[in-house]
Amino acid sequence: MSLSTADGPILTGRNNLGQFAPGNGGRQPGARNRVSRTSLKAVTDLFNEAVAVLRARLADNDLRAAEIVLAHVLPAKAHGRTIEFGDDVSAATIEAAMIEGAITPAEAQIAASALEKLKSVRDFDEIERRIEELEEALAERRK
Repeated sequence: MSLSTADGPILTGRNNLGQFAPGNGGRQPGARNRVSRTSLKAVTDLFNEAVAVLRARLADNDLRAAEIVLAHVLPAKAHGRTIEFGDDVSAATIEAAMIEGAITPAEAQIAASALEKLKSVRDFDEIERRIEELEEALAERRK
């Protein structure tokens, strides 16, 4: 947004629509404003006191305190529920669970994605193991 005076416009780094003009992107990426930094510090400073109060309430069997703790410790509803497949997890078992109605298609997609990521990690571990074997074999040949 440009401000103007009797002498003409005052440039503030924004265009006529109030958007940042080219070359003036506003705050640097990742920069926090002072208010959020101050608020975060204030909340962080209360941590030990909050934990002590929570422990006392839990010791008194305050169920509301337990609900609050569990709501922040357990997976959020937006992320679904915990699904257990046992030791034999494969794309086929995920698909079968979805077909049987044991899990929703969205949960099947999340489980399949997690399975794919785990496979990538295992593949990487296997590649790393093979590289170590090759390095050892080369070291033996050089002796």
